[in-house]
Amino acid sequence: MLHVLIVHDGEGGLRGAERVVLDLVGGFPPGAARFSLLTCQEALAAAFRVRGLEATCAPFPAPPGEASVAAALSGAVRQAALLVRMLRRGGVDLVHVNNGGASLWAALAGWWCGVPVIAHLHSSLSARTRFRLGIDLADRIVTVSRSVAAVSTALPEVAPRVRVIHNGVIAGPARLGADDPARAAARAGLGLGAGQVAVATVGLLNAAKRIDVAIAAQGQLQAASPGRFVLLVIGDGPERAALERQAAGLDVLFLGWRDDVPALLREVADLYVLPSETEAFNLTLLEAAAAGLPRVATAVGGNGESVRDGEDGFLVPVGDPAALAVAIARLADEPGLAAAFGEAGRRRVLEAFTPERFVDAFRALYVEVAAERRGRAGRIATAVRVVVGHLRRRRAARAAARLQLGQP
Repeated sequence: MLHVLIVHDGEGGLRGAERVVLDLVGGFPPGAARFSLLTCQEALAAAFRVRGLEATCAPFPAPPGEASVAAALSGAVRQAALLVRMLRRGGVDLVHVNNGGASLWAALAGWWCGVPVIAHLHSSLSARTRFRLGIDLADRIVTVSRSVAAVSTALPEVAPRVRVIHNGVIAGPARLGADDPARAAARAGLGLGAGQVAVATVGLLNAAKRIDVAIAAQGQLQAASPGRFVLLVIGDGPERAALERQAAGLDVLFLGWRDDVPALLREVADLYVLPSETEAFNLTLLEAAAAGLPRVATAVGGNGESVRDGEDGFLVPVGDPAALAVAIARLADEPGLAAAFGEAGRRRVLEAFTPERFVDAFRALYVEVAAERRGRAGRIATAVRVVVGHLRRRRAARAAARLQLGQP
């Protein structure tokens, strides 16, 4: 039985990346693998302990870019020494770095102990950032979407080690029918009328999620059809106060963080929108599909791998409230189309984005990587190729910039 040590760099509560790793360790069949955790995030450590899994919580050093080079390297060496002790004491077969920040010192410890390292990316990072964080040194680089993988697959020294494993979600019952008493009660609890169209969006209320665009679209819809549409904003974050000021006088409900998001999608919402500026591979977009909701998302990142434009939802440009409002209105005006999108999205989740497929893909990857038994010399050779490739690209970029400026 493989012993997999999860190394997670995070903060705050349990959000997307944390939910994914909890789904992973919880989805493995009994006896298939043993999991333990090293993290700087107490909430995740507590969630592991509740599941009866070993978890160590300790401060992590600042990654390169957030500290001086000397301080970052010193911190990486200290943390690598801690990880070396854990690897030797615990009989670890594989290190799974969940998020990129810990990749450098995890790779150093893995090299020293002969333990392979997998870096699991949940967000889009530039090639320079991936190099700086040491992500390109891992034995495998797993990304949550082809969009996130594109940066690495463009690098010949990195591409062979890249794998795409989409997240999976549990697809419970589809949303309740319009005449279901439970649905009527849930909507009434939020003050929604029977004929109102409830448009839901879920996420951290920060600038990148562009909830301001959804509110602007609600303003246009409300001006055209007063009282017909209600925007449900589920989540919290630093932009909430500004968004509440923007929404003054509009039919917008701020529900804060909720533990019952799947139930809200099934019992309350009529459609789902995701107006984000960037997305790697959004979990709630899958959850909305699992609930049978028609979806409208921005055409960025991994959204196009979840929503197929014109087949199970609409993709709209970033920062365009008019386009978002048009898509919402069309789904509200064409219930047959909305139902077809909802059914197609749910069917695709049941076929392609199940937790079982997600776990099976990681299980196969663990076995593949653990069986390679690459030596320290092979890993150092990989590191040399990564560094040389990075320096060549930097030199080429500088030469191109000089040419553009007309310099020799």
